[in-house]
Amino acid sequence: MMPAPSAVLSVRVTPAERDLLAAAAEQAHTNLSDFVRRKALEAAEIDVLDRRVVTIPAEHWEQFERWVHAPAKPVPVPDEASAPFFDGALHGELMLLRCRACGTYQSPIAYIGVPLRARCVTCFCGELEWAPSSGNATLYSFALMHQLYDQAFAAELPYNIAVVETEEGVRLTSQVVDCLNDALEIGMPLMVTFERCSDEVAIPKFRPL
Repeated sequence: MMPAPSAVLSVRVTPAERDLLAAAAEQAHTNLSDFVRRKALEAAEIDVLDRRVVTIPAEHWEQFERWVHAPAKPVPVPDEASAPFFDGALHGELMLLRCRACGTYQSPIAYIGVPLRARCVTCFCGELEWAPSSGNATLYSFALMHQLYDQAFAAELPYNIAVVETEEGVRLTSQVVDCLNDALEIGMPLMVTFERCSDEVAIPKFRPL
């Protein structure tokens, strides 16, 4: 009996092919690694439906098991106040608050669930507006998370938690993607990218330039 064809979960690509994948990921408002993983999963699902065999390398089996059984990651729920931020993210724009009086940019939120700051941190003016940022940033600080606090992130340990400083001077807590943890350096230039969490929500992350 002929063996069933297996799905290829990793391939080598040329620089030109990688550029095409990166462009497709940008159009999908996500980062390259998540885009490739999503496409690989779609291919694997087709193979399973066609009763083909999906081969997982033995050295990756434990990580695959954690990923399969992990609960869904929490997804932010936009409200009226944060809607412009999430609308911008869906269209590939990092939205920040800007003072109409002095032009100072500031973070849209202090922490998840905390009300938006109602006044400018520089001149205390109460007239703030949403404005797109350039998307450029530098890595201000980071930490590597080795401790498991949420099963939804088990397959990603160790992962980085980063504080980035945007070109406008705003510091945001996020994550650096498409970069090995060992390659992270304070001050390294970054560019915003977006991870699609659902049809309604995308969240900003950052990748090296």
